[in-house]
Amino acid sequence: MKFSKKIIIFVIFTNLLFVCLSFYLFYLTGVEPYATLTAWIGFSSVEVWALGKIKRSEVEKETEEIKTFREFRGDERGDISE
Repeated sequence: MKFSKKIIIFVIFTNLLFVCLSFYLFYLTGVEPYATLTAWIGFSSVEVWALGKIKRSEVEKETEEIKTFREFRGDERGDISE
């Protein structure tokens, strides 16, 4: 399993754990942890978004390298059989 997928699974698990614990504390105290929930979910969303941006840039770089290689070979279709 790739490292980025492990991070996504970890973020989802920690979000679920945090929300469940927050609901439990809400049940015990009767005080809604609105600001804490908002900050935590916002933080984890930004982390996942940044990871997606990194992955997208890696894919774009690989695509550009393949395109450059095909142009160098003079093959527009990308077939490697001759």
